[in-house]
Amino acid sequence: KKSLKMQQYIMPPQIASKVEALIGHPIPPVEIPIREGGYFQESLLAKQGRITSDPLVIQKWMEEFTDASLLPQALREPMRKLIPQIFKLINIKSTILIPLIWEEKIIGLLDISGPNVFTNDDLKRLEHIAGQLTTAIHRNQIETALKEERNLLRTLIDNLPDRVYVMDTQGRKTLSNMADWKSSGAKTMEEVIGKTDFDVYPPELAEPFWQLDQRVLGSGEP
Repeated sequence: KKSLKMQQYIMPPQIASKVEALIGHPIPPVEIPIREGGYFQESLLAKQGRITSDPLVIQKWMEEFTDASLLPQALREPMRKLIPQIFKLINIKSTILIPLIWEEKIIGLLDISGPNVFTNDDLKRLEHIAGQLTTAIHRNQIETALKEERNLLRTLIDNLPDRVYVMDTQGRKTLSNMADWKSSGAKTMEEVIGKTDFDVYPPELAEPFWQLDQRVLGSGEP
């Protein structure tokens, strides 16, 4: 809620080269503090897409990019003075900013700028795309959080001296800690994942294991 980090931007290579030649510096990774009363803040607080085709407003908005944290301090003021030239060079006639909102929470911002003047039909079409993008980002955030939790669980159970494993209803292991897979003579966890006790133990051991497992699976009781 304090800054916007640009995850990806698409600019024709020849235009990017001209911009870099003009500013005398490679285009840096962009993380922009959200200015109080700035264009980004207004767009986020509006919680809906907005079109801007006023050249002066667009240039004022472009100035916010000069606050990027990785842009050397000495370059910021010279960059601001170059905004009118950069504006002409990249040929922006219109821009659309759409907040990405999931369950009333702003998780990002989609920005589309181009050499044509956008219409309300463009805005509606891009809001639909933004909705799909928001869903994809939210799903990715959930998957990342789950992965972190699994890694933590993995670390915890691997340090237990007891055998710990998870199996499906067919008896195939989906998780196995170090004490468990080492007891079967395996060298890595991957050697036992997807296998049953019959695959890794002698039948005289595997059969009683499976009988106990079936009793728990059938009863639903520990």
